Amino acid sequence: MRNWNDLIGGYSDLFKEDPWTINIPDFVKQHTSEVFIHPTSVVEEGAILKAPIYIGPNCFVGAHAYLRGGVYLMGNNSVGPGCELKSVILFPKTNLAHFNFIGDSIVGSNVNFEAGSIVANHFNERTDKEIFPGVTKFGAIIGDNSKIGANAVLSPGTILEKNSIVSRQGLVNQKPMETKHRINWVDLITNKAFDLVMLVIGVSIAFQVDNWKVDSEHRALERFYKERLLADINADIVEMTEIKHELESDRKILNGYLPHMNNLPADSLLSPLIAIMSLETFTTSGNTYQTVIASTGLNAFSDRDLIEGLTEYYSSYTSIRRFESVYTTLILELNNHFVEHLIYDQRVITNKTVVSMPATRNFLMLAGLQLNDGVENYEEALERATALKNMLQKSL
Repeated sequence: MRNWNDLIGGYSDLFKEDPWTINIPDFVKQHTSEVFIHPTSVVEEGAILKAPIYIGPNCFVGAHAYLRGGVYLMGNNSVGPGCELKSVILFPKTNLAHFNFIGDSIVGSNVNFEAGSIVANHFNERTDKEIFPGVTKFGAIIGDNSKIGANAVLSPGTILEKNSIVSRQGLVNQKPMETKHRINWVDLITNKAFDLVMLVIGVSIAFQVDNWKVDSEHRALERFYKERLLADINADIVEMTEIKHELESDRKILNGYLPHMNNLPADSLLSPLIAIMSLETFTTSGNTYQTVIASTGLNAFSDRDLIEGLTEYYSSYTSIRRFESVYTTLILELNNHFVEHLIYDQRVITNKTVVSMPATRNFLMLAGLQLNDGVENYEEALERATALKNMLQKSL
């Protein structure tokens, strides 16, 4: 009987039974029932992850990748854009380029798939679809250090030795394994890079055993994000304070004019009108927060109060954007009303009766209400920003 150290060694406890009998979704559920993404890993926008999924340290999942049916990435794996993995275990340092499909397979360490290569898992064209005794869906067992060329196809039930090379556009179509040549699946996969002692269902893999190392990495990542967020918040506070002061100044000018507008010279309308028709928009500094959301989903932070503070603060952006949208619409309406009655660049009112028009007072009063709303939005955002700044400073 064959010793599986010849293919993928160091994990005898994982392969006490034939690999095609392992229920990979159940295996993944031993480590997470939903979707776990290690804080050092990156999942790009558009990727679809259907639980259970376990993504170990230093992994990359590209845009529009599709992971389903129980997927376990042990660490230092790259799954390129547009790839699909279904019920797959990838051992460390195994990488997929892009537009690859791998189904119902166990892939050793340091294996590389070039673009478009496929591991098929079902004999669609056969009447007898059995791959192994009693198994009709299984892809491949791929030994360590193997290289799969672009657009190559591995037929269901493929078993590749270590260091195998499949040529570009190559087809591996092995004969069904006969019962008399049954293989001892002990010690299937070698992973010297992580120096793992064993992988037992229900037992953590190396980076879980090495909790001190993971904790150290997590703390370093958390501190990095906190420092970047603090810089973003400080920039926001400076800009929001300036805009709030400008809105308050515009409101003061308008409020000083409205009670006396009927008794003032017509040209005096120009000062409040020019003030309220200028709007300084807020340039947000939310890049770090968006990076955190996209890569770790706030799992980088252990402080629940800080997570709540981040969520509350960055929700303030929505209120500010809504104010800017409404106020911009008002400015356009103001311009439509006044454009026929004055010359802005010469600061001259050509039709003095515009001051006594009911629509003029209504527009000015509406602008006052919107300025009040804008000031309140910025005050609330600044309050949240200051609280968040204090939390970040205390936690560093």
